[in-house]
Amino acid sequence: MEPVFELIKRMNAAEKGYFKKFSSIAKRNEKNVGELLFTAIEKMETYDEDALKRKYRNEKFVSYLPVAKIQLQEHILNAMANYHAETTIYQQVDKLYNEAAFLLQKNVIQLYKKHLQKAIELAESCEYFTRLADLLEKEIHDAVQMRPSAEKDRRIEDLYERMEAANKKTSNLQTYVYLYARQMNLTSQSYQIRDKEIEQNHLAIVQHPVMADESQALSIKAKLYFYHNWFIYYSVFYRETEAYSTAVKMLQLCEGSTIYTEHEPYPYLTAYLYAINGAYRTGDLQNMGKYIAQLGKLQFKIEAANTVRSMYYFKNALFYFSEIKNETRFLTLAEEAAVVLREMGRQFRKDYILVIINHAALGLMKFGRYDKAIEWLELYRNNHRYPIRYDIQVCMLFHLLAAHYEMGNYELVNNLIVPVYRFIVKTGQQSAFEKLALRTIRRISNFQNVREHKTALERMKAELDAMMKSDVIDRNKDLYIFLNDFIESKLQGKAYHGYLNSREI
Repeated sequence: MEPVFELIKRMNAAEKGYFKKFSSIAKRNEKNVGELLFTAIEKMETYDEDALKRKYRNEKFVSYLPVAKIQLQEHILNAMANYHAETTIYQQVDKLYNEAAFLLQKNVIQLYKKHLQKAIELAESCEYFTRLADLLEKEIHDAVQMRPSAEKDRRIEDLYERMEAANKKTSNLQTYVYLYARQMNLTSQSYQIRDKEIEQNHLAIVQHPVMADESQALSIKAKLYFYHNWFIYYSVFYRETEAYSTAVKMLQLCEGSTIYTEHEPYPYLTAYLYAINGAYRTGDLQNMGKYIAQLGKLQFKIEAANTVRSMYYFKNALFYFSEIKNETRFLTLAEEAAVVLREMGRQFRKDYILVIINHAALGLMKFGRYDKAIEWLELYRNNHRYPIRYDIQVCMLFHLLAAHYEMGNYELVNNLIVPVYRFIVKTGQQSAFEKLALRTIRRISNFQNVREHKTALERMKAELDAMMKSDVIDRNKDLYIFLNDFIESKLQGKAYHGYLNSREI
Protein backbone atom coordinates (compact mmCIF):
# COMPACT_ATOMS: atom_id res chain seq x y z
CA MET A 1 0.00 0.00 0.00
CA GLU A 2 1.14 3.57 -0.72
CA PRO A 3 2.59 4.83 2.64
CA VAL A 4 1.26 8.39 2.44
CA PHE A 5 -2.22 7.10 1.48
CA GLU A 6 -2.22 4.72 4.45
CA LEU A 7 -1.02 7.51 6.76
CA ILE A 8 -3.78 9.90 5.66
CA LYS A 9 -6.50 7.24 5.92
CA ARG A 10 -5.47 6.45 9.50
CA MET A 11 -5.69 10.09 10.63
CA ASN A 12 -8.83 11.15 12.50
CA ALA A 13 -10.93 14.22 11.72
CA ALA A 14 -9.21 16.43 14.33
CA GLU A 15 -5.76 15.52 13.01
CA LYS A 16 -6.79 16.21 9.42
CA GLY A 17 -8.25 19.57 10.44
CA TYR A 18 -5.07 20.52 12.29
CA PHE A 19 -2.91 19.53 9.33
CA LYS A 20 -4.90 21.74 6.97
CA LYS A 21 -4.49 24.71 9.33
CA PHE A 22 -0.83 23.88 9.82
CA SER A 23 -0.22 23.63 6.07
CA SER A 24 -2.06 26.86 5.29
CA ILE A 25 1.06 28.79 6.30
CA ALA A 26 2.13 28.92 2.65
CA LYS A 27 3.29 31.85 0.61
CA ARG A 28 0.48 34.02 -0.71
CA ASN A 29 -0.46 33.77 -4.36
CA GLU A 30 1.13 30.30 -4.54
CA LYS A 31 -0.70 26.99 -4.65
CA ASN A 32 -0.18 24.88 -1.55
CA VAL A 33 0.99 21.65 -3.16
CA GLY A 34 0.95 19.75 0.14
CA GLU A 35 -2.66 20.66 0.93
CA LEU A 36 -3.75 20.05 -2.67
CA LEU A 37 -2.17 16.59 -2.75
CA PHE A 38 -3.42 15.79 0.76
CA THR A 39 -7.05 16.59 -0.19
CA ALA A 40 -6.81 14.59 -3.41
CA ILE A 41 -5.49 11.48 -1.64
CA GLU A 42 -7.90 11.91 1.28
CA LYS A 43 -10.90 11.60 -1.09
CA MET A 44 -9.69 8.31 -2.59
CA GLU A 45 -11.18 5.00 -1.44
CA THR A 46 -8.19 3.15 -2.87
CA TYR A 47 -4.95 4.73 -4.00
CA ASP A 48 -4.93 5.33 -7.78
CA GLU A 49 -1.84 7.19 -8.99
CA ASP A 50 -2.93 7.19 -12.64
CA ALA A 51 -6.19 8.93 -11.70
CA LEU A 52 -4.23 11.42 -9.62
CA LYS A 53 -1.97 12.26 -12.57
CA ARG A 54 -4.93 12.66 -14.92
CA LYS A 55 -6.82 14.97 -12.56
CA TYR A 56 -3.81 17.23 -11.89
CA ARG A 57 -2.08 16.88 -15.25
CA ASN A 58 -1.73 20.67 -15.53
CA GLU A 59 -0.05 21.02 -12.12
CA LYS A 60 3.73 21.16 -11.90
CA PHE A 61 3.96 18.72 -8.96
CA VAL A 62 2.79 15.84 -11.22
CA SER A 63 6.20 15.88 -12.89
CA TYR A 64 7.88 15.21 -9.52
CA LEU A 65 5.05 13.25 -7.87
CA PRO A 66 7.31 10.72 -6.02
CA VAL A 67 9.19 13.62 -4.39
CA ALA A 68 5.94 15.51 -3.70
CA LYS A 69 4.54 12.47 -1.85
CA ILE A 70 7.64 12.20 0.33
CA GLN A 71 7.48 15.94 1.08
CA LEU A 72 3.79 15.63 1.97
CA GLN A 73 4.54 12.67 4.26
CA GLU A 74 7.24 14.67 6.07
CA HIS A 75 4.93 17.69 6.31
CA ILE A 76 2.20 15.52 7.88
CA LEU A 77 4.66 14.04 10.39
CA ASN A 78 5.92 17.50 11.37
CA ALA A 79 2.36 18.71 11.87
CA MET A 80 1.40 15.65 13.93
CA ALA A 81 4.53 15.95 16.07
CA ASN A 82 3.40 19.46 16.91
CA TYR A 83 -0.25 18.42 17.39
CA HIS A 84 0.64 15.50 19.70
CA ALA A 85 3.51 17.26 21.46
CA GLU A 86 1.99 16.60 24.89
CA THR A 87 -0.25 13.61 24.19
CA THR A 88 1.58 11.33 26.62
CA ILE A 89 3.36 12.01 29.87
CA TYR A 90 6.60 10.84 28.26
CA GLN A 91 6.28 13.52 25.59
CA GLN A 92 5.60 16.07 28.35
CA VAL A 93 8.82 15.04 30.12
CA ASP A 94 10.82 15.32 26.88
CA LYS A 95 9.28 18.72 26.16
CA LEU A 96 10.21 20.00 29.63
CA TYR A 97 13.73 18.54 29.23
CA ASN A 98 14.25 20.34 25.91
CA GLU A 99 12.78 23.58 27.28
CA ALA A 100 15.08 23.37 30.32
CA ALA A 101 18.10 22.89 28.03
CA PHE A 102 17.08 25.98 26.05
CA LEU A 103 16.56 28.07 29.22
CA LEU A 104 19.98 27.03 30.49
CA GLN A 105 21.59 28.11 27.22
CA LYS A 106 19.92 31.52 27.63
CA ASN A 107 20.99 31.64 31.30
CA VAL A 108 17.39 32.03 32.54
CA ILE A 109 18.31 30.04 35.65
CA GLN A 110 15.21 30.41 37.84
CA LEU A 111 12.87 29.26 35.06
CA TYR A 112 15.36 26.56 34.06
CA LYS A 113 15.31 25.05 37.57
CA LYS A 114 11.52 25.14 37.66
CA HIS A 115 11.26 23.22 34.38
CA LEU A 116 13.94 20.77 35.48
CA GLN A 117 12.20 19.93 38.77
CA LYS A 118 8.84 19.45 37.08
CA ALA A 119 10.43 17.15 34.51
CA ILE A 120 12.06 15.09 37.29
CA GLU A 121 8.77 14.71 39.17
CA LEU A 122 6.93 13.58 36.04
CA ALA A 123 9.72 11.18 35.01
CA GLU A 124 9.65 9.56 38.45
CA SER A 125 5.85 9.25 38.44
CA CYS A 126 5.78 7.45 35.07
CA GLU A 127 8.99 5.44 35.61
CA TYR A 128 10.73 7.07 32.67
CA PHE A 129 14.06 5.92 34.11
CA THR A 130 16.37 6.65 31.17
CA ARG A 131 15.23 10.28 30.96
CA LEU A 132 15.23 10.55 34.77
CA ALA A 133 18.92 9.65 34.84
CA ASP A 134 19.61 12.41 32.28
CA LEU A 135 17.68 14.95 34.36
CA LEU A 136 19.44 13.99 37.59
CA GLU A 137 22.77 14.33 35.82
CA LYS A 138 21.86 17.94 35.02
CA GLU A 139 20.99 18.42 38.70
CA ILE A 140 24.44 17.14 39.72
CA HIS A 141 26.10 19.65 37.38
CA ASP A 142 24.02 22.37 39.05
CA ALA A 143 25.09 21.13 42.50
CA VAL A 144 28.75 21.29 41.50
CA GLN A 145 28.32 25.05 40.99
CA MET A 146 27.27 25.55 44.63
CA ARG A 147 29.66 26.95 47.19
CA PRO A 148 31.39 24.25 49.29
CA SER A 149 29.23 23.25 52.27
CA ALA A 150 27.77 20.22 54.07
CA GLU A 151 24.50 20.87 52.23
CA LYS A 152 26.32 20.67 48.87
CA ASP A 153 27.89 17.31 49.88
CA ARG A 154 24.52 15.91 50.94
CA ARG A 155 22.87 17.06 47.74
CA ILE A 156 25.53 15.45 45.54
CA GLU A 157 25.31 12.18 47.49
CA ASP A 158 21.50 12.19 47.32
CA LEU A 159 21.48 12.87 43.57
CA TYR A 160 24.06 10.14 42.97
CA GLU A 161 21.96 7.60 44.92
CA ARG A 162 18.87 8.58 42.93
CA MET A 163 20.80 8.26 39.65
CA GLU A 164 22.14 4.87 40.71
CA ALA A 165 18.63 3.70 41.66
CA ALA A 166 17.25 4.90 38.30
CA ASN A 167 20.00 3.06 36.42
CA LYS A 168 19.47 -0.09 38.50
CA LYS A 169 15.73 -0.01 37.76
CA THR A 170 16.50 0.56 34.08
CA SER A 171 18.76 -2.50 33.99
CA ASN A 172 16.21 -4.57 35.90
CA LEU A 173 13.40 -3.56 33.53
CA GLN A 174 15.57 -4.28 30.48
CA THR A 175 16.11 -7.85 31.74
CA TYR A 176 12.36 -8.42 31.96
CA VAL A 177 11.85 -6.89 28.52
CA TYR A 178 14.53 -9.22 27.13
CA LEU A 179 12.82 -12.28 28.65
CA TYR A 180 9.47 -11.03 27.31
CA ALA A 181 10.94 -10.72 23.81
CA ARG A 182 12.27 -14.29 24.00
CA GLN A 183 8.91 -15.54 25.25
CA MET A 184 6.95 -13.80 22.49
CA ASN A 185 9.39 -15.05 19.86
CA LEU A 186 8.73 -18.61 21.01
CA THR A 187 4.94 -18.22 20.95
CA SER A 188 4.99 -16.52 17.55
CA GLN A 189 6.49 -19.73 16.15
CA SER A 190 3.99 -21.97 17.93
CA TYR A 191 1.73 -21.52 20.93
CA GLN A 192 1.92 -25.25 21.56
CA ILE A 193 4.82 -27.41 22.76
CA ARG A 194 6.04 -29.35 19.73
CA ASP A 195 9.34 -30.76 20.97
CA LYS A 196 11.73 -30.87 23.92
CA GLU A 197 13.79 -27.94 22.65
CA ILE A 198 10.81 -25.55 22.70
CA GLU A 199 9.83 -26.89 26.12
CA GLN A 200 13.33 -26.23 27.49
CA ASN A 201 13.38 -22.73 25.99
CA HIS A 202 10.16 -21.87 27.82
CA LEU A 203 11.51 -23.31 31.06
CA ALA A 204 14.77 -21.35 30.73
CA ILE A 205 12.82 -18.07 30.70
CA VAL A 206 10.91 -18.67 33.94
CA GLN A 207 14.01 -20.17 35.59
CA HIS A 208 15.89 -16.86 35.20
CA PRO A 209 16.70 -15.37 38.66
CA VAL A 210 14.46 -12.31 38.13
CA MET A 211 11.46 -14.61 37.57
CA ALA A 212 11.85 -16.29 40.98
CA ASP A 213 9.27 -14.05 42.65
CA GLU A 214 7.62 -10.65 42.34
CA SER A 215 10.09 -8.97 44.72
CA GLN A 216 12.79 -9.25 42.03
CA ALA A 217 10.88 -6.67 39.95
CA LEU A 218 12.04 -3.21 41.06
CA SER A 219 9.32 -1.14 39.41
CA ILE A 220 5.68 -1.28 38.37
CA LYS A 221 6.72 -1.77 34.75
CA ALA A 222 9.03 -4.64 35.68
CA LYS A 223 6.19 -6.27 37.66
CA LEU A 224 3.99 -6.07 34.58
CA TYR A 225 6.52 -8.07 32.54
CA PHE A 226 6.97 -10.50 35.44
CA TYR A 227 3.24 -11.32 35.37
CA HIS A 228 3.11 -11.31 31.58
CA ASN A 229 5.91 -13.86 31.21
CA TRP A 230 4.38 -16.16 33.81
CA PHE A 231 0.95 -15.91 32.17
CA ILE A 232 2.34 -16.99 28.80
CA TYR A 233 4.26 -19.84 30.42
CA TYR A 234 1.19 -21.15 32.25
CA SER A 235 -0.92 -20.80 29.10
CA VAL A 236 1.54 -22.69 26.93
CA PHE A 237 1.62 -25.57 29.42
CA TYR A 238 -2.20 -25.54 29.82
CA ARG A 239 -2.01 -24.65 33.51
CA GLU A 240 -5.25 -22.72 33.14
CA THR A 241 -5.99 -21.96 36.81
CA GLU A 242 -2.53 -20.48 37.39
CA ALA A 243 -2.69 -18.55 34.11
CA TYR A 244 -6.04 -17.05 35.14
CA SER A 245 -4.86 -16.00 38.62
CA THR A 246 -1.73 -14.45 37.08
CA ALA A 247 -3.86 -12.51 34.58
CA VAL A 248 -6.00 -11.17 37.42
CA LYS A 249 -2.86 -9.98 39.27
CA MET A 250 -1.63 -8.32 36.07
CA LEU A 251 -4.97 -6.58 35.67
CA GLN A 252 -4.99 -5.40 39.30
CA LEU A 253 -1.46 -4.02 38.88
CA CYS A 254 -2.55 -2.01 35.85
CA GLU A 255 -5.75 -0.78 37.53
CA GLY A 256 -3.72 0.54 40.46
CA SER A 257 -1.26 2.56 38.38
CA THR A 258 -1.87 5.76 36.40
CA ILE A 259 1.02 4.66 34.19
CA TYR A 260 -1.33 2.13 32.61
CA THR A 261 -4.77 3.61 33.21
CA GLU A 262 -3.80 7.00 31.73
CA HIS A 263 -0.39 7.16 30.10
CA GLU A 264 0.40 3.73 28.66
CA PRO A 265 -2.95 1.90 28.29
CA TYR A 266 -2.00 -0.93 25.92
CA PRO A 267 -0.69 -3.32 28.62
CA TYR A 268 -3.85 -2.53 30.61
CA LEU A 269 -5.96 -3.64 27.65
CA THR A 270 -3.81 -6.75 27.21
CA ALA A 271 -4.38 -7.61 30.88
CA TYR A 272 -8.14 -7.48 30.26
CA LEU A 273 -7.73 -9.86 27.32
CA TYR A 274 -5.80 -12.31 29.46
CA ALA A 275 -8.32 -12.10 32.33
CA ILE A 276 -11.24 -12.67 29.93
CA ASN A 277 -9.44 -15.61 28.34
CA GLY A 278 -8.59 -17.07 31.75
CA ALA A 279 -12.15 -16.72 32.99
CA TYR A 280 -13.50 -18.55 29.93
CA ARG A 281 -10.98 -21.38 30.10
CA THR A 282 -11.71 -22.01 33.77
CA GLY A 283 -15.48 -21.84 33.32
CA ASP A 284 -15.84 -18.57 35.25
CA LEU A 285 -18.44 -17.08 32.89
CA GLN A 286 -19.73 -14.67 35.53
CA ASN A 287 -16.39 -12.90 35.84
CA MET A 288 -15.85 -13.20 32.10
CA GLY A 289 -18.99 -11.13 31.61
CA LYS A 290 -17.88 -8.67 34.29
CA TYR A 291 -14.49 -8.12 32.64
CA ILE A 292 -16.06 -7.66 29.21
CA ALA A 293 -18.53 -5.09 30.60
CA GLN A 294 -15.67 -3.19 32.27
CA LEU A 295 -13.64 -3.30 29.07
CA GLY A 296 -16.53 -1.86 27.10
CA LYS A 297 -16.72 1.19 29.40
CA LEU A 298 -13.02 2.12 29.35
CA GLN A 299 -12.12 5.48 27.81
CA PHE A 300 -8.63 6.87 27.24
CA LYS A 301 -7.17 10.23 26.27
CA ILE A 302 -5.13 8.44 23.60
CA GLU A 303 -7.48 7.84 20.69
CA ALA A 304 -5.52 4.87 19.33
CA ALA A 305 -6.04 3.12 22.66
CA ASN A 306 -9.81 3.60 22.33
CA THR A 307 -9.59 1.95 18.90
CA VAL A 308 -7.77 -1.02 20.41
CA ARG A 309 -10.34 -1.15 23.20
CA SER A 310 -13.14 -1.38 20.60
CA MET A 311 -11.36 -4.21 18.80
CA TYR A 312 -10.88 -6.19 21.99
CA TYR A 313 -14.42 -5.53 23.20
CA PHE A 314 -16.25 -6.64 20.06
CA LYS A 315 -14.01 -9.68 19.62
CA ASN A 316 -14.75 -10.95 23.12
CA ALA A 317 -18.31 -9.69 23.63
CA LEU A 318 -19.62 -11.30 20.43
CA PHE A 319 -18.17 -14.62 21.50
CA TYR A 320 -19.41 -14.27 25.08
CA PHE A 321 -23.05 -13.45 24.28
CA SER A 322 -23.25 -16.28 21.75
CA GLU A 323 -21.71 -18.62 24.34
CA ILE A 324 -24.28 -17.76 27.05
CA LYS A 325 -27.13 -17.81 24.49
CA ASN A 326 -28.19 -14.19 25.00
CA GLU A 327 -29.64 -13.74 21.52
CA THR A 328 -31.05 -10.23 22.06
CA ARG A 329 -27.77 -8.79 23.34
CA PHE A 330 -25.79 -10.65 20.68
CA LEU A 331 -27.90 -9.33 17.79
CA THR A 332 -27.67 -5.76 19.10
CA LEU A 333 -23.92 -6.10 19.45
CA ALA A 334 -23.54 -7.57 15.95
CA GLU A 335 -25.31 -4.51 14.51
CA GLU A 336 -23.01 -2.22 16.52
CA ALA A 337 -19.98 -4.15 15.31
CA ALA A 338 -21.08 -3.75 11.68
CA VAL A 339 -21.33 0.03 12.11
CA VAL A 340 -17.96 0.23 13.88
CA LEU A 341 -16.25 -1.81 11.15
CA ARG A 342 -17.65 0.52 8.48
CA GLU A 343 -16.55 3.65 10.34
CA MET A 344 -13.31 2.51 11.97
CA GLY A 345 -12.29 -0.58 10.00
CA ARG A 346 -9.19 1.04 8.55
CA GLN A 347 -7.86 1.60 12.05
CA PHE A 348 -8.40 -2.01 13.19
CA ARG A 349 -5.77 -4.71 12.97
CA LYS A 350 -6.59 -6.98 10.04
CA ASP A 351 -6.44 -10.16 12.12
CA TYR A 352 -8.97 -8.67 14.56
CA ILE A 353 -11.30 -7.78 11.70
CA LEU A 354 -11.24 -11.44 10.65
CA VAL A 355 -11.90 -12.63 14.22
CA ILE A 356 -14.79 -10.18 14.70
CA ILE A 357 -16.42 -11.24 11.42
CA ASN A 358 -15.92 -14.90 12.30
CA HIS A 359 -17.44 -14.52 15.79
CA ALA A 360 -20.39 -12.57 14.39
CA ALA A 361 -21.09 -15.13 11.65
CA LEU A 362 -20.71 -18.22 13.85
CA GLY A 363 -22.83 -16.64 16.59
CA LEU A 364 -25.61 -15.94 14.10
CA MET A 365 -25.46 -19.56 12.95
CA LYS A 366 -25.80 -20.73 16.57
CA PHE A 367 -29.03 -18.72 16.77
CA GLY A 368 -30.29 -20.14 13.46
CA ARG A 369 -29.92 -16.87 11.56
CA TYR A 370 -28.09 -18.38 8.61
CA ASP A 371 -29.05 -15.62 6.15
CA LYS A 372 -27.44 -12.96 8.34
CA ALA A 373 -24.39 -15.17 8.89
CA ILE A 374 -23.98 -15.42 5.10
CA GLU A 375 -24.07 -11.60 4.85
CA TRP A 376 -21.16 -11.36 7.31
CA LEU A 377 -19.21 -14.09 5.53
CA GLU A 378 -19.74 -12.40 2.18
CA LEU A 379 -18.48 -9.17 3.76
CA TYR A 380 -15.28 -11.08 4.52
CA ARG A 381 -15.05 -12.59 1.02
CA ASN A 382 -15.62 -9.28 -0.76
CA ASN A 383 -13.70 -6.83 1.44
CA HIS A 384 -11.44 -8.47 3.98
CA ARG A 385 -9.32 -11.19 2.41
CA TYR A 386 -5.90 -10.59 3.91
CA PRO A 387 -2.67 -12.64 3.68
CA ILE A 388 -2.88 -13.52 7.39
CA ARG A 389 -4.60 -15.96 9.75
CA TYR A 390 -5.50 -18.47 7.07
CA ASP A 391 -6.69 -20.81 9.82
CA ILE A 392 -9.54 -18.37 10.62
CA GLN A 393 -10.29 -17.79 6.93
CA VAL A 394 -10.60 -21.52 6.28
CA CYS A 395 -13.02 -21.78 9.22
CA MET A 396 -15.14 -18.98 7.76
CA LEU A 397 -15.30 -20.67 4.36
CA PHE A 398 -16.56 -23.88 5.98
CA HIS A 399 -19.07 -21.79 7.96
CA LEU A 400 -20.24 -20.35 4.63
CA LEU A 401 -20.72 -23.83 3.15
CA ALA A 402 -22.65 -24.97 6.24
CA ALA A 403 -24.84 -21.84 6.32
CA HIS A 404 -25.84 -22.29 2.67
CA TYR A 405 -26.52 -25.97 3.35
CA GLU A 406 -28.83 -25.08 6.23
CA MET A 407 -30.62 -22.60 3.94
CA GLY A 408 -31.19 -25.39 1.41
CA ASN A 409 -28.85 -23.87 -1.20
CA TYR A 410 -27.38 -27.27 -2.12
CA GLU A 411 -26.40 -26.40 -5.68
CA LEU A 412 -24.59 -23.30 -4.46
CA VAL A 413 -22.75 -25.43 -1.87
CA ASN A 414 -21.49 -27.67 -4.66
CA ASN A 415 -20.41 -24.66 -6.73
CA LEU A 416 -18.49 -23.18 -3.78
CA ILE A 417 -16.52 -26.32 -2.96
CA VAL A 418 -14.01 -25.92 -5.79
CA PRO A 419 -13.04 -22.28 -4.99
CA VAL A 420 -12.85 -23.16 -1.30
CA TYR A 421 -10.54 -26.06 -2.10
CA ARG A 422 -8.36 -23.84 -4.30
CA PHE A 423 -8.06 -21.28 -1.49
CA ILE A 424 -7.05 -24.01 0.98
CA VAL A 425 -4.37 -25.32 -1.37
CA LYS A 426 -3.11 -21.84 -2.22
CA THR A 427 -2.72 -20.85 1.42
CA GLY A 428 -1.03 -24.05 2.52
CA GLN A 429 -3.94 -25.20 4.72
CA GLN A 430 -4.51 -28.39 2.74
CA SER A 431 -4.44 -31.71 4.59
CA ALA A 432 -6.35 -34.97 4.72
CA PHE A 433 -8.64 -33.29 7.24
CA GLU A 434 -9.86 -30.50 4.94
CA LYS A 435 -10.06 -32.85 1.93
CA LEU A 436 -12.26 -35.27 3.85
CA ALA A 437 -14.52 -32.46 5.08
CA LEU A 438 -15.04 -31.02 1.58
CA ARG A 439 -15.63 -34.45 0.07
CA THR A 440 -18.27 -35.24 2.67
CA ILE A 441 -20.04 -31.88 2.30
CA ARG A 442 -20.15 -32.43 -1.46
CA ARG A 443 -21.80 -35.84 -0.94
CA ILE A 444 -24.45 -34.67 1.51
CA SER A 445 -25.35 -31.69 -0.66
CA ASN A 446 -26.10 -34.05 -3.56
CA PHE A 447 -29.66 -35.23 -2.99
CA GLN A 448 -29.56 -37.73 -5.84
CA ASN A 449 -27.65 -40.01 -3.45
CA VAL A 450 -29.57 -39.48 -0.20
CA ARG A 451 -29.07 -43.09 0.85
CA GLU A 452 -25.30 -42.57 0.96
CA HIS A 453 -25.45 -39.53 3.25
CA LYS A 454 -25.50 -41.35 6.56
CA THR A 455 -22.64 -43.65 5.56
CA ALA A 456 -20.54 -40.70 4.39
CA LEU A 457 -21.21 -38.75 7.59
CA GLU A 458 -20.42 -41.71 9.83
CA ARG A 459 -17.19 -42.37 7.92
CA MET A 460 -16.18 -38.73 8.23
CA LYS A 461 -16.92 -38.63 11.94
CA ALA A 462 -14.86 -41.78 12.52
CA GLU A 463 -11.93 -40.42 10.51
CA LEU A 464 -12.10 -37.05 12.28
CA ASP A 465 -11.95 -38.80 15.63
CA ALA A 466 -8.92 -40.77 14.41
CA MET A 467 -7.22 -37.52 13.38
CA MET A 468 -7.89 -35.91 16.75
CA LYS A 469 -4.26 -36.03 17.90
CA SER A 470 -2.63 -35.18 14.60
CA ASP A 471 -0.69 -31.97 13.93
CA VAL A 472 -3.39 -30.86 11.49
CA ILE A 473 -6.07 -30.91 14.18
CA ASP A 474 -3.73 -29.14 16.59
CA ARG A 475 -3.38 -26.35 14.05
CA ASN A 476 -7.10 -25.82 13.49
CA LYS A 477 -9.01 -27.10 16.51
CA ASP A 478 -11.80 -24.55 16.01
CA LEU A 479 -12.59 -26.05 12.61
CA TYR A 480 -12.60 -29.56 14.08
CA ILE A 481 -15.07 -28.55 16.81
CA PHE A 482 -17.38 -26.87 14.30
CA LEU A 483 -17.34 -29.74 11.81
CA ASN A 484 -17.83 -32.33 14.52
CA ASP A 485 -20.98 -30.50 15.72
CA PHE A 486 -22.21 -29.96 12.16
CA ILE A 487 -21.81 -33.65 11.24
CA GLU A 488 -23.51 -34.79 14.43
CA SER A 489 -26.45 -32.46 13.72
CA LYS A 490 -26.90 -34.09 10.29
CA LEU A 491 -26.65 -37.59 11.73
CA GLN A 492 -29.45 -36.67 14.15
CA GLY A 493 -31.50 -35.07 11.37
CA LYS A 494 -31.40 -31.61 12.97
CA ALA A 495 -30.34 -28.13 11.94
CA TYR A 496 -26.95 -27.06 13.29
CA HIS A 497 -28.43 -24.61 15.83
CA GLY A 498 -31.16 -27.09 16.76
CA TYR A 499 -28.56 -29.72 17.58
CA LEU A 500 -26.58 -27.27 19.74
CA ASN A 501 -29.70 -26.33 21.69
CA SER A 502 -30.78 -29.94 22.22
CA ARG A 503 -27.29 -30.93 23.36
CA GLU A 504 -27.31 -28.30 26.12
CA ILE A 505 -30.73 -29.19 27.55
